[in-house]
Amino acid sequence: MQHDSRIFVGIAAYCDSEVVPTVQDLFAKATVPSRVTVGVCWQFRDGKDPRELSFGEHGGQVRVVAHEASESEGVCWARRQAEMLLEEEEYVLQTDAHMRFVAGWDELMLNELAACGKQEKCVLSAGPAGYTLPDQLSPNPRLAIKRLAPFTASGKLLCRPESLGKPPVHPLLVKLIAAEYVFSPASRVHQVPTDPSLYHEQEELAMSARLFTHGWDVYCPTQVLLYHNYYSQHPKDVRPRLLHWQENKQWREYSTRACERMEALFNGNSAERLGEFGCGTERPLAHFVNELGIDFAGRAVSDRGLLLQFVPGIENYRRRPIRISEHRSEKPRYIPVDASKNGATSETTDVDRPIPLPAVLAGHTDTVPAETDLAWRQPTSLKKGDFVPFLWLKDQDRNDRGMHLYAGRQCAMWFLPKSNGEWLGNFFKEMKGRSKEFHAINAYRVFVIPASCEELSKIQSEHQADFNIWADPDGTFCSLFGCQVEAGDLKQAGYALLNENLRIIEMRHFTQPASSADELLSRMNGIHQAIMPPMTFDQPVAPVLHVPNVLTPQQCDSVIKFFRLNRRIAGKVGAGKSYVSTAKVRTDCIVKNRKMLRALDTQFSRTLYPEVEKVFGFKVTHRELFKIGHYPGDKNGYFKDHRDNFDKPLSYRRCALTLNLNDDYEGGEVQFKEYGNHLYRAPAGSAVVFPCSLMHGVRPITAGDRFMMVTFMYDEPGFELKKQLFAHDVRKNFEDDIVRADVLPQCLDPRLLQESPRE
Repeated sequence: MQHDSRIFVGIAAYCDSEVVPTVQDLFAKATVPSRVTVGVCWQFRDGKDPRELSFGEHGGQVRVVAHEASESEGVCWARRQAEMLLEEEEYVLQTDAHMRFVAGWDELMLNELAACGKQEKCVLSAGPAGYTLPDQLSPNPRLAIKRLAPFTASGKLLCRPESLGKPPVHPLLVKLIAAEYVFSPASRVHQVPTDPSLYHEQEELAMSARLFTHGWDVYCPTQVLLYHNYYSQHPKDVRPRLLHWQENKQWREYSTRACERMEALFNGNSAERLGEFGCGTERPLAHFVNELGIDFAGRAVSDRGLLLQFVPGIENYRRRPIRISEHRSEKPRYIPVDASKNGATSETTDVDRPIPLPAVLAGHTDTVPAETDLAWRQPTSLKKGDFVPFLWLKDQDRNDRGMHLYAGRQCAMWFLPKSNGEWLGNFFKEMKGRSKEFHAINAYRVFVIPASCEELSKIQSEHQADFNIWADPDGTFCSLFGCQVEAGDLKQAGYALLNENLRIIEMRHFTQPASSADELLSRMNGIHQAIMPPMTFDQPVAPVLHVPNVLTPQQCDSVIKFFRLNRRIAGKVGAGKSYVSTAKVRTDCIVKNRKMLRALDTQFSRTLYPEVEKVFGFKVTHRELFKIGHYPGDKNGYFKDHRDNFDKPLSYRRCALTLNLNDDYEGGEVQFKEYGNHLYRAPAGSAVVFPCSLMHGVRPITAGDRFMMVTFMYDEPGFELKKQLFAHDVRKNFEDDIVRADVLPQCLDPRLLQESPRE
């Protein structure tokens, strides 16, 4: 290896007093110190750590970017900050701020990399040996490579180090990096930069997957070149280094963001959502997952990942049989410092909490029924039963057409290709001839074509169409209804039938214009409602909202099965600190599984939350954890009259949701006695929503068992109030109250569906 090869060492240092000794050691041990440049992301606490660092003799070869610790977003963010200090160096070493080096490490690393063969896309990585402060190196250093641990009880998938019994003769091909030691050509940083939005638990698995898909191979070197100061090696009289989640109050926010990015990475749409921090195209991600024996759906890892069988010839280097623990703690472990004890350390778990992972990688201890994945599909467009969002388009004359104005009647919508002029002419001719039939049932008709307003004006004139046509220039609106757009036009015509509340009753593709009109008229005539006699309001009616078909029968069955598979508790009353046996007889299962929470939020964001926003005037951004309730028939389950937000700790609640999951019971109706003696019972899969301030109760079950689901919804102001109310409770976790749904149509910006105004 040539001596003119330059090496950049990137170091993330979080309030770490070892950073200066680390940098000084790497220069002192380098064969050619002049070819080494260091980039440090220094994160300091104002008044507790120095703002500027002094590295002595080689200080001119150290580039530093400094941030107050409160600005830090975690180790990956800091690694990316350090990477951006890279200039024209040919090689890069990623390492930590508490390291020691062997003599000649720079030359040895270059030689090891050269021995890997196709050097241009090779990475050296291994778990370093350990050292004890200040400079006591392990007397029996061993290389370690990363394997997968089993999914934890909470569903996490983590990498674990495994020591080798002896070093490999040649660099050993592995699949997983060790984040403390990553050496490669500098092109790796340009092609596969560290994602600054990940948190510490996601770093190794995410980077390994991205390297693989970008065509990079990871090798374990043949010798120990670095030493790492592990937490277990701290002397008892030395204060351990500070960890990010001990100090930064926003760590849960960063962790949640990282979870969403991991989900995007492994759900196959990383290029769209993550850009340069997504997967590559040189190798399929599925090959990486299969090589490691990962079954995300079944939350299992085969022996390939657990026992390092993905490493060729591993049996020659294994130190001892690998012991697999099926019940590893999922909590980040550290020894916090008790300031009152002058630096003495003590074990605690008070702030140790599981870091949430995405649905594809995580959950809680709850068991999710296998058919849940079948019951909830991740949506990519609207489907039958969804509310159509209130979007705006323009017609051929550039007049605004708001979807919300087409409620109150049945509405037939057609999505038409523009390229086949003869077919389009026949379609409009058919529609002219059927106009009276649609008028007879007081139905709206909407025609949408993926074309500009100018194009529509020509189409309307050419075919003498005497009705308005909506412009969808890029096909976004048509795609929302399941129409495939290709080369600026629809591959096939389609139609959708909406009810009076703009909820989709039917969606289909069609080829013959007459057949679409026949099918729609037949269906609309079957559900056309005559004008009802006026309501006299002889008796008061409770201000409640009934939303039908929120869940499908299959989804209701999945929720009931979830209840039966998981832990159940006696239902509590009030702020949850007491249980009054005479007030309520119900058993609850609290849904903490994040996969189930997201599935429910995704479904409700299509079939419920839009209606709540329209009727009650607030956007459902938060809701309490769903409770699946069981009112037992053998105990005549009931709930006495109460209000849901009159206890001060619960005053943030806006609306209550109760959703029936079955029909085969008697009794159990909801009653609002302030508004008369009406009894309210929604069919299975349907919801009743009402303000939390209303007094209500559940009548005793007289036969069978009633299964239902309840939650309390609120908005951003309610969230701020809740944080104030529970500011004293350090154990309170607000993250799971946030509504997280996949691909919400309501999230589309209506302005994106409008053409730019004429100049």
